Amino acid sequence: MKTTTKKMLSLLCLGMLASTVGNTLASAEVIDNGNGTLTIDNSNGTSDSSASVKVSGQVGFDNTNPKSPDPKDPNTWLNIDIPTEMVFASTEASGFKDIEGDAGKLVNRSGRPVEVSIADYVDASGGVADTKGIASLTLTGGVTTPSFDLKNFKSGVLTVLDSPHAAGQNAPIAGKSEVKLNLSGKVDPSLKKVHMLNNQIELKFKALDKDGKPLNP
Repeated sequence: MKTTTKKMLSLLCLGMLASTVGNTLASAEVIDNGNGTLTIDNSNGTSDSSASVKVSGQVGFDNTNPKSPDPKDPNTWLNIDIPTEMVFASTEASGFKDIEGDAGKLVNRSGRPVEVSIADYVDASGGVADTKGIASLTLTGGVTTPSFDLKNFKSGVLTVLDSPHAAGQNAPIAGKSEVKLNLSGKVDPSLKKVHMLNNQIELKFKALDKDGKPLNP
């Protein structure tokens, strides 16, 4: 009786072992290739014929995100606030000899640094700027911004603004994403009566890479 029981237990254990091995062999071998692919290998006798693959993506373009891929057109990066108008006047405190004005501010909201240039200073119709009654008129934007003589205008770069979303970028004024603009000057002493001027500044913008260099067009 004891011998029979031992044989039955041995057969049961052998059966469980065979079952365990069989289950192991029945699982397909899945190999992570480390390059974004998996290999499903049925050479061990399995017959798996389906698999799930994750699908993800992005539509549209976020030009505030510094990690967005560079578009073909660098201008797609441009996202900047500019003033709609710059106003100045001669001050009463100076006997109407000094000119002061708040010219608003420039704010970069892009994921890339942006170079801002003054391309032209003309009258409202696009002709030569009206400077009657002006001895001098200067546009400035702080110590890091060059002054522009609007009386004797020459085009050039006004400022470079870093991206507010990318602290590691190395633009010429890294970390500064906005600049306040001011107008100042002197009234021509030969002016005899009030004169209203209506001119306009043409601004140009260029998106830069993280090191402050122009992006390839």
